[in-house]
Order: sequence, then C-alpha cells, then structure tokens
Amino acid sequence: MQAAGVTPTVATWNTLLRSSSSPEEVRAVMAEMQSRGIQPNVLTWTALMKGQPSFERRREVLEEMR
Repeated sequence: MQAAGVTPTVATWNTLLRSSSSPEEVRAVMAEMQSRGIQPNVLTWTALMKGQPSFERRREVLEEMR
C-alpha cells in the first residue's frame, strides 16, 4: 500500500485485525498500528472482542491493552 502512495487508515488496520487468525497476529497488528501512530477507535475494540473465543480471553485482551 505505502509503495503505491496509499497511507493505511484506522479502517485499514481494523480490517487486518478482523482477518487475523491468531492471538499472535492480533498482537502484531496492534503493535504495528500503534507504532505508526494510529489510534484505536470503537471499531478497533469491537474487532478485538469479536475475535476472542471466550469472556475470559476478552478480559485478558482488555488487560493487555491497558
């Protein structure tokens, strides 16, 4: 994308989060997003929560993001 002169937006990163298949991928996407100065929005958090298999895992993700 960037090679073509297109800058990813929060919507781009949210799409990557929704398509991530493992907790490691989710962490990597979030780390890259934040390293580029992209602030998560409500849709980011929704994507994170929907991708978690259990309430306990959702709680863990929230704790990690604090």
